[in-house]
This record gives sequence, C-alpha cells and structure tokens, in this order.
Amino acid sequence: MRLARVLLPALILCSLSSAAIGQQATATVAGGEAPDDQVESEKRNVLTIAASYGFAAEINSSVPTDLASVWVRWTHRTRGRFAGGEPAWGVELVPVMVVDQEPRAYGAGWHFIYEHRWSPDGRVRPVFRTGAGMVFTNRDVPVGETSYNFSLFAGAGLELAVGDEQWLSLEYRLRHISNADTGVRNPGINAHTLGFGFAWAF
Repeated sequence: MRLARVLLPALILCSLSSAAIGQQATATVAGGEAPDDQVESEKRNVLTIAASYGFAAEINSSVPTDLASVWVRWTHRTRGRFAGGEPAWGVELVPVMVVDQEPRAYGAGWHFIYEHRWSPDGRVRPVFRTGAGMVFTNRDVPVGETSYNFSLFAGAGLELAVGDEQWLSLEYRLRHISNADTGVRNPGINAHTLGFGFAWAF
C-alpha cells in the first residue's frame, strides 16, 4: 500500500486546491473584475468515453495479468488558473473491467477524479489525472483474495482538439488495486495501462 499512501493524500490536496481556486475566481468575476487568464469557453462540464488496456502483475510476483477497462468520466472545469493550468474535478464510472487471470474476472467500479490541464485553449493539451475509488468483481482478485478492492491511479496524457469543444485523448495510467489489508492477504496488483477516448464539453 505504499503507492496508496502517496496517491490518496495527493488526490485530497489537489481536490481542495481546485475548489479553493474555483471559489476565488467566481468571487472575482462577481465583483466585476475578469481575470486576465480567464478561460474563454463557458462550457465547464466535460464528458469522456474511453477504453484502456494494460499489463499487470501481483506485487512481488512475476505472474502477468492483462487488465482491460471501459470508463465514462464527467469532470467540471473550475474558473481561474492554478500552477499554470486549469484544475478540474469529477467522477469516473467503470461499467466494464476484465482481469485476465485464471479464472477470468469481470467487474465494475468508480473513481473520484482530479485533473490538471495545461494549455486548455490550445489544440494539443497535456493533462495530469489522478483518482481513487473502488472496484467490484464476480471473482476474487487476485485469486483467493477478495471480490472488492480499492483502486488508485495516477497518469498523464495528451488531448487533441478535433472541433470547437471536442477532443481525442491518449492517456497512460499507473494503477494500483488492493483490498487495503481487509482480507486474509493483500498482494495487490499494479498495472500499466494505455487508454484512448473521445471527449466533448457541454
């Protein structure tokens, strides 16, 4: 759980920073002073549909495991800028997850999301994203453990504008799945995944 101890506090800190920046920017606009770097688009919500595939293994094990997921993500872009970019927060649903262990496991889950996007008005936009949540499967993951697990990830990617408010996205994630010592054992799984998706603002 070393990765969890690092990612979870970072997620909480980033989310609190995002909320504070958003409130400060809203108060400034209400006072009649528009910030110099205010985002031009008034569409603050973004919906993303994506799929990912990657390679995983139990921690301290050389046994490979494939991991595939489909996710639907909603994020809200805050007004104002922070650390040279645009913060956002949201929720990601994972309606389909496949763990190609023996026997194969199927599941679903969710993540709370924080993301930070640079060059938000550009055609190519780097983005950092992190999240924390849970996944539930029809079989124990890993085998012999629990059918519920906590899920944490951190990653980065690029978004390519294909319209005024539409983007193609490519994203790498380092993902950690474990039962947080609530089972008999807690081997956990670390995964390197690559995702591709489509997003639009509304």
